[in-house]
Amino acid sequence: MNKKSVELTPFQQLTIDVQQGKVEESIFIAEFLNTKFHIAIHKKFDEKKPTFDYLVYQSKQTENAFTVVISEDESYIKNMGASDILFVKGGDIIKSLHPNLEITIAFNGGGIGMTVDKVNFLKQNVQFK
Repeated sequence: MNKKSVELTPFQQLTIDVQQGKVEESIFIAEFLNTKFHIAIHKKFDEKKPTFDYLVYQSKQTENAFTVVISEDESYIKNMGASDILFVKGGDIIKSLHPNLEITIAFNGGGIGMTVDKVNFLKQNVQFK
């Protein structure tokens, strides 16, 4: 019986490498900012224009905190019950995220968290194009 091997994207491999200390965090951050991810949203309609909020979940890493879950794999987000999904760059997520939210970057077989402090640091210190 063959086990189906999961092929990692370059960003997913980079995530594993940074967790294992093989790659500098600055390289990971630069790649994160330019990688596109799927993120669940809740559409809101008002008379003037449609808007949305990111769906938030209870953090599994920080007590009494909330996170948005993002993934390069749309099916991962759909399997969490999301029906409305955006596909956007990590940098755009950072720019638009509420200051009290973490980011969970998830994929089958792994993932990594980005703390509120890290999100806010990036928001304040990275030059976005």
